[in-house]
Amino acid sequence: LLQAARNDTERLLRILNDLLDLARLEEGSDSLRKEPAAPAELLTSVMKEMAGKITARGLSVNFMIDPDLPAILVDRQRINHVFTNLISNAIKHSPANGKIILGARLVKDNDVEFSVTDHGPGIPEEYHSRIFDRFFRVPGQSQSGAGLGLSIAREITVSHDGHIGVKSAPGQGCNFYVVLKSVMSPSV
Repeated sequence: LLQAARNDTERLLRILNDLLDLARLEEGSDSLRKEPAAPAELLTSVMKEMAGKITARGLSVNFMIDPDLPAILVDRQRINHVFTNLISNAIKHSPANGKIILGARLVKDNDVEFSVTDHGPGIPEEYHSRIFDRFFRVPGQSQSGAGLGLSIAREITVSHDGHIGVKSAPGQGCNFYVVLKSVMSPSV
């Protein structure tokens, strides 16, 4: 009983901290400490943190990172939060012994697109525009969560002058992507 109370308290504290982070991001009072970072290094760093959860589910990870990508200007801690959220979601929704694909490639204007792809149940198209809203959860989902992670990921991405989106269909998994400006982008 004591452990259950502790778990509930920790979950509520995480939700409260997430709401505070979201409020600071939305009002722009959370200052970013941007520095150049190599895209491949950012993804491998997050993977080191997530390795235990990936192994526990029997998942494998494939990297599809274009060589010689330009550095991006990011607040490492904040952008790490985005990637951690996307990878955590992929872990939750992937079938046991499944595969997650992490990618990074150059797109127009020398921006860098990061992607996290899973082979889980997917998301119906009618929910694509809502999954980044606060507290929204896809109906029928069995996984727990407060529905704040993707909303926070969106705000962090926007605070980096980037954008986030999803490509998905029921039964075909999800591909979440984040596009960030490189140090070579015209508007940097």
